[in-house]
Amino acid sequence: ACLNLVDFVTDTLVLLRLSCFLGDSDKGQPCTGSVSSTCQSHPWWTGIGFVILLASTIKGCAAWVRPESRKRSRLHRSERTCKGGLSLAGLYLIGFLQLSPFVDLFDLIKNRVEPEKKKASMRRDLMTKTMESGPQALFQSYIMFSLGSQRELLNVLSISVSILSLSLGLVDYHM
Repeated sequence: ACLNLVDFVTDTLVLLRLSCFLGDSDKGQPCTGSVSSTCQSHPWWTGIGFVILLASTIKGCAAWVRPESRKRSRLHRSERTCKGGLSLAGLYLIGFLQLSPFVDLFDLIKNRVEPEKKKASMRRDLMTKTMESGPQALFQSYIMFSLGSQRELLNVLSISVSILSLSLGLVDYHM
């Protein structure tokens, strides 16, 4: 669960650095847009990276919330809460912020979860990792080697965490 969150945060930080929002990695200075600035913004790479990150996050979020919304639709349409009294918007927010694995873990500890629900949770987790970690690791590797930024710790850390997250997800699912 923590690895998903670390992967999401490092991917976001790398994309913010590509847009010069976090500043130049060598100087620690914000990008001012002047000629003397050493930070070079890469809007296309930033945009593509954010599209990959947002699409995979929204898909994973919808997959996490969907079973609850199906349950709700069979009940009363006027009922506005589900899963521990949270609204549907609250569930989407938890899913979007990559906190859904923590909620699943809490449910597993608090209540006995049936094996089929546990397997469904693992499938959702693997789907999220496959859609987010795999493409982000490949895309960030391409950018890192294109820019020659192999020595930047954040880039290497982000790619390593993405690959580790994907690998652990595959191993957990198949065990």
